[in-house]
Amino acid sequence: MFQAGDNGFDPLGLADSPSRLSFYREAEIRHCRLAMLAAANWPLAELLNKPIAKLIGVQALTDFTGGRAPSIPNGGLGQVNAVFWLVVLAIGALAEVGEISPLEPSAKLAGDLGFDPLGLWGKMSAQEKRTMQDKELANGRLAMAAITAFVLEEFVSKSPAFPSF
Repeated sequence: MFQAGDNGFDPLGLADSPSRLSFYREAEIRHCRLAMLAAANWPLAELLNKPIAKLIGVQALTDFTGGRAPSIPNGGLGQVNAVFWLVVLAIGALAEVGEISPLEPSAKLAGDLGFDPLGLWGKMSAQEKRTMQDKELANGRLAMAAITAFVLEEFVSKSPAFPSF
């Protein structure tokens, strides 16, 4: 069975069966997508937090962290409104347990959540689909590395990765 990004590299033999490979691919896709969102949000949080907080008349979260994005190593997560955390938890729970219908029911692909509002997936050839899946994984892997770099940079330097001007 085809798996996007599967180049045969498994030195520890963790994906010793097609079902294990599918399990790991599903987890990787989820982490890739979260990392891509985080890689876009991290600089936006640091650059736009103060102006948006000033606009709505609240104290900026970056004031509690020395201008850095609120995170576990930076602190500041305790200052986030509890309602926000409840909404995030509810959305995450729905995504995990909700009924999801794949775009291609006959061949469930890892990460196929049935979300295609523009109907582009059905218009692609098999080769274009594989290329898009490979690109998503490559960009997601890069985003995971970027987030790790953001965290390490801020943890070591104790200054924002994206200082405002």
